[in-house]
Amino acid sequence: MSLSSLQLDQSGEFDLLYNFFYVRDYTGTETYESYALPFTPLTFAPNLEDGIADFVSNKRVVWDFGDGSTTSETVTAQHAYDKPGRYKVTCYLYDEDGTGYFDTFHSKVEIKDFIEDKLIIDSPTDIVHNTGEIINPITIERYNSFRVGTPTIVAYSSGATDTDFFSNGYDKETYGHLKPSSSFVQIITSNAVETLDTNVITTIDKEIYIKLDANNQIVYTDKNDEDAFFAGLTGTDEVYFRSDIVGDYNLLFGFEQGSIFDNTNTTTYGANASINESNTYANLTITSNGIDSEGYDGNTIFDIGKTKFAGSKIAFVVKVKDDYNNTQKNMPLLSTTNASLDLSLTDGITSYDIEVTSNFQELSTLSKGGFYKGYFTTDNQTTLENVYLSAHSVISDSFRPFHEGVSNTFSIYPSSFYTVSKQNEQIDFKDTFKEIAIQPLFSDARVLMSDFLGSIFGDLSSTQDSVGKATYEKIQNFFDNNSTIDESNIDQLDGILQLLDLPELNKYSLPPKLARVMDLLSISKSKLFGRRNRDNTHYQSYGYRFNDCYGENLGDALSAGSKIIVGEPIVAHEKYSGEFITLNTNLPLSASITPTIQTTSGYIYVTTSGELLSAESVELDEGTQIVQEQLPNCDIITENGLQILTDALSSHSTFYSLSDYSSTWGWPLLSGGGRDIMDIYNFYYQRETVGDISDSIIDWTDPNTTISYTMTSYEDWSKNNGTMSNIFAQSLYEGLELFED
Repeated sequence: MSLSSLQLDQSGEFDLLYNFFYVRDYTGTETYESYALPFTPLTFAPNLEDGIADFVSNKRVVWDFGDGSTTSETVTAQHAYDKPGRYKVTCYLYDEDGTGYFDTFHSKVEIKDFIEDKLIIDSPTDIVHNTGEIINPITIERYNSFRVGTPTIVAYSSGATDTDFFSNGYDKETYGHLKPSSSFVQIITSNAVETLDTNVITTIDKEIYIKLDANNQIVYTDKNDEDAFFAGLTGTDEVYFRSDIVGDYNLLFGFEQGSIFDNTNTTTYGANASINESNTYANLTITSNGIDSEGYDGNTIFDIGKTKFAGSKIAFVVKVKDDYNNTQKNMPLLSTTNASLDLSLTDGITSYDIEVTSNFQELSTLSKGGFYKGYFTTDNQTTLENVYLSAHSVISDSFRPFHEGVSNTFSIYPSSFYTVSKQNEQIDFKDTFKEIAIQPLFSDARVLMSDFLGSIFGDLSSTQDSVGKATYEKIQNFFDNNSTIDESNIDQLDGILQLLDLPELNKYSLPPKLARVMDLLSISKSKLFGRRNRDNTHYQSYGYRFNDCYGENLGDALSAGSKIIVGEPIVAHEKYSGEFITLNTNLPLSASITPTIQTTSGYIYVTTSGELLSAESVELDEGTQIVQEQLPNCDIITENGLQILTDALSSHSTFYSLSDYSSTWGWPLLSGGGRDIMDIYNFYYQRETVGDISDSIIDWTDPNTTISYTMTSYEDWSKNNGTMSNIFAQSLYEGLELFED
């Protein structure tokens, strides 16, 4: 064979004048294309006709597939490519003498990804809406091969580049979101609906699986199919274009350079947007920082915190919204000085004094934005429950010039409302120093004892982190703070765990004031609060009925006709021995001889005669029924002259008569001699009393403890914005010196 049978292609390489080998895909079809999949190989077979067979041996063939792979000793070759691209396949043939015909036989094949990298943009031909509006969604659908992963999709707008949110670095400014700008927006839905300015489009990945079916056709399949092959990813999401500036914009979308295969991508997809001016100013919104939902009513993301404190700056931002709750910035800033904005703090009935201060700071150079940024302070010495900030504005260039808005409700507590003192923190070191100063020279030295030492170590009114109180508490509570797992400080608990070869705690380095609070709040509520003495067996009277020593757990006396409320204990007093016995009123219900059971609806009350009455069964002399709201804390006289006791005995509705008493009831009472049970015993209602608090870590006698034992349930203690979080918040305010003098 001579060079006359060859020609040069456009690349300067030799190309055959004839097709000297065949190329077939996985279906057996002659083609020069296939996919970069393990089950879609190309088959190569030389054409040894036209006398070529006379020159070569069918036992000596080498194939070069162009991707670095070769094979030999096979006349017919098969090869699957790993990556997409254009490959030169060369067949090296040898004659019977072993002479090779190099670069004589070659072809070029095109290999593609089955799932190609591409974007599909679905949007209105022309996007037209008003400033601030987030409507006319643009749907972005992407496809990517399995080798690419999740590439970055970027979005860019041209036409008002001087106001682009990201180009101007507004995303890096604390209050950049208040400046008029343009940007792409995605909507995030979690616990709330939130709009997010972005120049990077995020889509949720969905995996694509394929397989080769019995007919050698590629079909989509499920991940759980045993023949499934992971071929790529897809994802779809919506993006919006929003602008506060009137104008025409070109919107461009594409894969970020270098994020897809071969690190080349210049393909972009575009849309047009036209933004018109809006003067529909409908209402005002008030949030803590000016970030709220857009286009969704009643869905504030950053409310003013539920717990605030007097003497601290309470930040807020007022913004103008349109009819669809979109922020309108194409208007002058709101101001309290020119009467365009009026602010007040109220609970809906009473207005409270506040001092409002504007702190626009870096925003002060803006001429437009339609917002007011500032803070207010109060000096209330009592708790303001469920108050809110109310705003009223006058916008002269609007066809609806008067606008109003309110914030969420919150509570403002005095600065020391949530103070907690531990046991052994109630000490006056100023007086202690005076007591140990024997010499009059020192004890009479006011400057030394009070002004100097007192200021350093503190007195009874000093905070719990003062030198004196902190030192004394550490000494007195040393064992509990260091050795008791339930009560120890967090650092000491971590040491105990390490000693026992248990996993360490994930700890944070905190300032002393916050560390103290964390040590306290890490203890269970029951341990912190302690328990009250609820002993109900103080029955001994020691004299006449109303003296100071009378048995505090004895209630009203019962007669033979008195009714016994099921579940409410009564007390039997043996007349001869003086012994008191607590009786279970549930036992008679399971006796062999049961009493006659009566029921009534509503709360049960007792009259001065011992008769039981129901709130729904007795009528007053006016002919109206007794209702529960009428009874507590007031005396009511029936037409028969019966006085109803002020407190309900029970909410239970089942009772029986004491006169039905039987020895089978299971009560440990004496009987005999034919005597009536009332001849042997006096009976009383049991009255529960509450004693002192014991075994508490909190010192409830310390005047610096401002929370109360009965102020909260466990749910209120542990919930979000509950007592525990409020204690931490107050300590945080103090530690950061957020309280003004």
